[in-house]
Amino acid sequence: LFDQFDDLLLLQRGGRTVFFGELGSGSQNLLAYFAKNGAPAMEPGRNPADYMLATIGAGTTGGETIKDWSEVWQNSPEYKKLQADLAEHEVATGEDVHFDRTLATGWKVQYREVLTRAQKIAWRSPEYNFTRLALSIIQGVLLGVIFLDPTRNQTGVVILNGALFLTLIPATNQMTNVIRPTMASRPVLYRETSAGTYSDFSYFIAAGVVELPYTIVSAFIFGVILYLLTGLSGFGFFILAGIMLNVLTIFMGQGLSWASATETIAASIAPVINIVGNLLSGFLIPRPSLRPVFAQLYWINPFQYYLTGIVQNEFEGSSFFCEPEEFVPFPLATGEPFNYAACTDIPELREEQVTSLPSAACRSENVTCCGYCPNTSGDEILQNFS
Repeated sequence: LFDQFDDLLLLQRGGRTVFFGELGSGSQNLLAYFAKNGAPAMEPGRNPADYMLATIGAGTTGGETIKDWSEVWQNSPEYKKLQADLAEHEVATGEDVHFDRTLATGWKVQYREVLTRAQKIAWRSPEYNFTRLALSIIQGVLLGVIFLDPTRNQTGVVILNGALFLTLIPATNQMTNVIRPTMASRPVLYRETSAGTYSDFSYFIAAGVVELPYTIVSAFIFGVILYLLTGLSGFGFFILAGIMLNVLTIFMGQGLSWASATETIAASIAPVINIVGNLLSGFLIPRPSLRPVFAQLYWINPFQYYLTGIVQNEFEGSSFFCEPEEFVPFPLATGEPFNYAACTDIPELREEQVTSLPSAACRSENVTCCGYCPNTSGDEILQNFS
């Protein structure tokens, strides 16, 4: 079929000319052109069409090419002869035509058209968007029931901390879940940007914007359910922080997808980012306990800033108490230089932090037994995140 053509205009990615002229019998002119410009000779029995595409790095069999064949054509005698032939037949039509830009349309038009198409694709993908909305409801109800309206005692401190830390789950899921649909759109991106349909920048902005409505709604639903069931404080800030974190992780997942060679690589890196981010968020390992080598990772960790914000929103200015069984017993020091008469005389402890306990609590009948309440002020709890 290829031999039925008399002339060939061969273009590479971006619409740039690689060859133009007569093919010759058995494509001899085309093969001779590539051979004299450094391309390997075609193997006997091979299709010339496959050979030329593989040589310039195009088609399904094309790979990396060591030359810019468009530049080779611009410097070739064939190109100069073609220009000379055109000059002989040139008709004066006024000024030469010049284009100010490579792409036919401006950024705004590109963005509008790409965004419109991305919105249609997103709406026609219910298995992705409506599934994450359903997961937000399930995760919110599940965590809300587990941490249902905790009492403001010492157990409640642990429950509230745990509940706030686990709000990272939906955001980390967003980063992982967005990888597959982003990867699925990459062939279209490569094909259309190579053809000069639109710029990479227009596509990236549209791909991020189209995720915003679904991300905001899912984060809002999760936050409202958890807030109502657990009785958290500061509704507005809590919801806003959750939305911002979910949007950030969506963008991180998209960026990871575009930067990774394959979906497998992206899906392998995302859990590592999530694990490191969770470990260095200040909950599992308080900041004062971190080794110096991890200090920089702590300060660039977005999960840390989110968790610090919602913990401060919840604990700042709040107070907690100890149930009788939650006091930590210790014997009162009565000798010099202390010589305290009662548990409340200890100057390092506030009145709400200390109480008197039966002597049996200290496993001795000959001492005055006191009880210490570890967490009575939310401001003290915040020191782990400062």
